[in-house]
Amino acid sequence: LQNLFSKTGVKCPWQFRQERCVRTVFAAAKEFGFDYSKAYEGTAKHDAVADCLAQARAVTLIRAHFHPRQDKLAL
Repeated sequence: LQNLFSKTGVKCPWQFRQERCVRTVFAAAKEFGFDYSKAYEGTAKHDAVADCLAQARAVTLIRAHFHPRQDKLAL
């Protein structure tokens, strides 16, 4: 949506910090009591690549937890 707003010259009605992507998955996991923090163990702080890889691990853990039959699907 932000890209659409940009292309049409309309000001985006939310701040960039309010965008939801992987944060939506994380919020839902927390809401249902699932702790995915082990995906971040040993991750370098303030490193974009390390953070991206940890987010991918976390999403994989969350998906496997809530959809155990789908844990073998290709990402």
